[in-house]
Amino acid sequence: MLSIRIFWDPSGGASMKYLRAFAAALFLPVVAAPLHAAMLSQINYAGWAIGAYSDDDTGAFSHCAASVPYKSGTTLLFGLGTGGWTIGLANPSWNIPKGAKYPVVLQVDRNQAMSLTAVAITSNAAAASLETSSYLFQMFRRGRLLRIQAAGELLQFDLTNSAKVLDMTLACAEARLQHQRSNPFSADSSAPPAPAQSPITDHKAEVTAFLANVLSAAGIQGFSLSPQVSPDLKPWEVAWTAPSIIGLARIDEGSTVQQAALLIAASDGSVCKGSFASAKQVSSDGSVVSLKTACRMSDASKSTISSYTIVPRAAGGSFIAAALSAESDVTGNGSSAEVGPRLLQASEQYLETSRPKK
Repeated sequence: MLSIRIFWDPSGGASMKYLRAFAAALFLPVVAAPLHAAMLSQINYAGWAIGAYSDDDTGAFSHCAASVPYKSGTTLLFGLGTGGWTIGLANPSWNIPKGAKYPVVLQVDRNQAMSLTAVAITSNAAAASLETSSYLFQMFRRGRLLRIQAAGELLQFDLTNSAKVLDMTLACAEARLQHQRSNPFSADSSAPPAPAQSPITDHKAEVTAFLANVLSAAGIQGFSLSPQVSPDLKPWEVAWTAPSIIGLARIDEGSTVQQAALLIAASDGSVCKGSFASAKQVSSDGSVVSLKTACRMSDASKSTISSYTIVPRAAGGSFIAAALSAESDVTGNGSSAEVGPRLLQASEQYLETSRPKK
C-alpha cells in the first residue's frame, strides 16, 4: 500500500545514488526502454537534479529526468525521452510487487483530473506514462499544486519551479533528440485545445539592431550580420561572423538573464559527450551575465568553447548573443574566450545608453 505524506525538503531526503537509480530506471517498464541506463550528464536547480541517461548496452540516448526528494523520503520525478514522457514516485521504505499496476488520478490546480495507470518499476518506485501533448506539458509547467489520488491516499505536491525544471529537462531531451525527431511537445491535433496564442514574433530586426550596437561598442572588427539562419539552428534568429568566430543571437521572451543562463548550461551540458564545464561572470550592477561553456571530447584532444552574453530586454525577457570557437582558436583577439568579456562590458554600455532619459 502506498501510504505517504509529502513535505518538501530542498536539502533532500534520499541519497544521490538512490535518486540516480530511480531516474535511470524510470522508463523501464513504462515505455520499454533498455534494461540498464547510464547517466550522461547532470545539473542541479532549486533542489532538483536534472540528468540525461543512456542505455548501457547500446550507448543510445534513453531519456532526461528531473527528480526532487521530499522530507518523508519520497521522490517526485519527471522523465522525457524517446518514448514520450513519464511521471514517477518513489520511496525506499516502500515494498510493492515489481510490475504491479495501480490506478491513479492526477489533477493540476483546478484543471480536469486525469486517470492513469502506474506501474511498479522497482519494489519502491512506480511510474505512469503521460500523454504527449503541448497542452498537458504547459499545464504542469504553469501549475502550482499537483494532487495524486492513489491507493486511497490524496497526495499533494507543490509545483514551485516546475516551469524552469521542465524547460531544462525538455532542453536536455531536445538536444539529445535533435537528430532523431522534432520537439514532441509542439502543438498537436490530439491535444485538448489550448488557449489561443499570438503568432510567433519575428525579432530579427530587433536582434540585428542590438547586435550591431554591442559588437561595435566591443570593438569587434570586420563583423557581419545575417538574418538568414538555417532551420536546424532555431530558435536562433540572427547569425554573425567575425575573424575566427561564428556567432548567433536571439531573444528569449520568457526568461530572465539568470534563468536563461541556467537553461543554456543545461542544454550544452546534455550534448557534451566528454568533460563539461561552465563558468559565469556577472556585470558590476548584476544586470548582464557572461556565460562560458566548454566541452572536451573524450575521443579527441579538441575542446568546443561557447561564450554567451545575456542581456535584459526592455520589453521583457533577454537578448542572448553566442560566440563559438574550437580549442585551436581560443587565443588571440578573435577568439570566443576573449570576446566574452568585451561583450559583457559593451552590453553594460548598451543598457546605459538605451535606458529612457529622466
